[in-house]
Amino acid sequence: MNKHLFVFDKAPENYSVLCAMGDSATVRVGGTVRETEADDTRLPLYFSYEYLYLYVNNEESGAPACAPVPLALTDGAFSCEISLPVGGPYVMGICSYDREQGCFERVHGACRRHFFVGDVYLIAGQSNAAGKALGILHEGVELGVMLLRDLCTWDIASAPFSDYDDSRHNMFLHFARILKKETGRPIGLVPAAMGGAPLSRFVTEEEGDLYRKMLSALEQHNVTPKAVLWYQGCSDVGDVKSVEHYLDRFTKFVKNVRNDLHNEALPVYTFQLNRQILPEKDEKRDRGYDRIREAQRQAASVLPGVYVLPAIDGLSMSDFIHASRLSYTSFAERLALSVLSREYGKGLGVSVPEICSATLAGNELTLAFAGVSSYLTDFHCGTAHLPVTVTDSEGEIGILSHTVKRSEIILLLSRPAVSEAFVSLQSGADPRYYIADHLTGTPALCFYHYPINK
Repeated sequence: MNKHLFVFDKAPENYSVLCAMGDSATVRVGGTVRETEADDTRLPLYFSYEYLYLYVNNEESGAPACAPVPLALTDGAFSCEISLPVGGPYVMGICSYDREQGCFERVHGACRRHFFVGDVYLIAGQSNAAGKALGILHEGVELGVMLLRDLCTWDIASAPFSDYDDSRHNMFLHFARILKKETGRPIGLVPAAMGGAPLSRFVTEEEGDLYRKMLSALEQHNVTPKAVLWYQGCSDVGDVKSVEHYLDRFTKFVKNVRNDLHNEALPVYTFQLNRQILPEKDEKRDRGYDRIREAQRQAASVLPGVYVLPAIDGLSMSDFIHASRLSYTSFAERLALSVLSREYGKGLGVSVPEICSATLAGNELTLAFAGVSSYLTDFHCGTAHLPVTVTDSEGEIGILSHTVKRSEIILLLSRPAVSEAFVSLQSGADPRYYIADHLTGTPALCFYHYPINK
């Protein structure tokens, strides 16, 4: 028998999360065996070609994750397929079978450690997806919540997500920890977001460079995401063309990513834009925020498997445009509840108030909302601060008084509406008041230029 070393050419990466299909993942493993050099410092293996096996054990207990798989060497190469259950951390290596002792013996050579089988989520968008939050909030590091850092190397998830930019805390870390706790499944995160990135960088028909980089990383690391987590739009609010066609362009992104990942039902979870604190009134940016938030609301209605959550209650900020860790935690909880319900059948999810009709009778306008779990609250803000705007062809119509009744807001207008009339909620770049579900605190989705029925 000669001295040999085993080398894996294809195997799970250390610290990685293998994408489960249901409760298991099928893994293709391959490698080579070669004789050691005289001065090789690595420990060699004395073995018989006939009794070689691939093993995978639970790293914490040492218990086998599956039965050892026999390996057949062909011209110094080996390959096999193995099925692993959801869980980990796992360790993989080569073992030999001792016929006399009737037992398997681990041997020196190829080995992979600290990997898992679970669910992986793809993060895309711009800075609030990349993670820019400041503030102090205790959140430990947890094995089983893993991160493909900078699209290059798997690691234990921790903030900042990137080694090469000014990333700080990321809301999706808290999201992943909740999912792992509630499902018992390891969770992997693949961040492909970049601060300041406009939508064009994720649309292949336009610039598309970040999209291509994202796809390349997914292919290289053999990642099949369970869902896409998206937060983007702030960089587009100042461009009239981008604003006008945001829904169509976002639709292209969704169709492209589903097609390229061979999953026409791939879920996409999005947030409506939070806020931007401006030094002075900027009508162009106000309307840009209004129209992109409206496009985000409509996307969830017209694109199956696209879901939108509000973020307008993120009043705690890190700076003029990035939410703080406190706000991020609230967003992450909201997202986790939604994903747990839709993807895992756990809980009732998040009931989000959303406009379903606006009806005018004389000078009385009734706004009706769906998705109210208890009753609406305006936090006693007073009519002067009510975040509702009513307009017609002659301009804005004043609101004399209002009443909130469970899932309705009833407004008394200062004059009759002329021709077509529209209503908006929580408009502008920085709305400081909002309407919410009293029990859950979930804000109503922003809407802009919603048509009024007379």
